[in-house]
Amino acid sequence: MELPGLVIERDLRFVNAVRNYRVMVNDAEMGKIENGETVRIPLEPGEYEVHLIIDWCRSNKVAVTIKTVQDLTLRCGCAIRGWHYLNPFSMPYYIFFRRHKYLYLLDKEPVT
Repeated sequence: MELPGLVIERDLRFVNAVRNYRVMVNDAEMGKIENGETVRIPLEPGEYEVHLIIDWCRSNKVAVTIKTVQDLTLRCGCAIRGWHYLNPFSMPYYIFFRRHKYLYLLDKEPVT
């Protein structure tokens, strides 16, 4: 029987399109996710803290509980979207003042 796992879906965006995000589970790198990709990380049932890293920036940390019968799905991407990408001050603002919010990681409903 296959272990339950953590599924992470990365939005398809122009920002960071050629760069991978590192998936961190309890501060250990568990894989990488490309632009528009979905990855599944098998985990033992239990509680974990998940976040993403790109260079010196990262996402918010999300506490997750993996149960024995279902995968848990999260969605991720870059916080700089739409017209904000055209603003020359957006990227430096996030890199210097909001580096822990440069990426986002959001809960989704469980997949059964």
